[in-house]
Amino acid sequence: MTPATWVETLVALATAAMAITTAYMASETAAAASATRDDAKASQRAAEAAEASVAAARETLDEIRRGRELEWRPHLSITVPTSKVSGADEVSFDFLAQNLGRGPALQCVCAYMDNRRGAVSGVFEVRPSDREQGHGQTNTAADPYLGDLFAVPDRLPVQTGWVAICRDGLFGYWYRFRPSSVNPDVWTLEEPAPKWVTGLQAILPDLAR
Repeated sequence: MTPATWVETLVALATAAMAITTAYMASETAAAASATRDDAKASQRAAEAAEASVAAARETLDEIRRGRELEWRPHLSITVPTSKVSGADEVSFDFLAQNLGRGPALQCVCAYMDNRRGAVSGVFEVRPSDREQGHGQTNTAADPYLGDLFAVPDRLPVQTGWVAICRDGLFGYWYRFRPSSVNPDVWTLEEPAPKWVTGLQAILPDLAR
């Protein structure tokens, strides 16, 4: 073998060795990339499972919270045995409030309408299973807000009847009870206050005197 042939052979062998090494490294890189993809998919699946578990736990806690709220909320039953209209605008009424719920009813106010002429009670409280007798009359400070206390979207204005509004002593929620509805209207403080809440809050200082 001549020197030139020997050199050519060495070059050929070196080239082949480099090709084999490159192919091996490419194979290892592909395997590593595949393993990385598998790890990423496994991590994603684990993250999704953890997120689903958290969501399920949150939903369970929400259900428990709602159950407690329903169980311990106040529930006012109002009876208006007598009402009287004196003159053009003066209205007065007597009422009996009973708390049928298991939670205390605080900052309660009863409003009464007689042919669009209104009257409101003072502020009172009713403990669970207790009763409260009271009296209401026309109050000029409350007159501008009576429509808000009775307002129900997509309903005709009330001409005759009552509403009772109170605050929950355990959760701080507000409730409005109406004789035409089995379940009260509820404001849980999570959204902007409805008119029946803002109207009541506007007149509470005057009624509490």
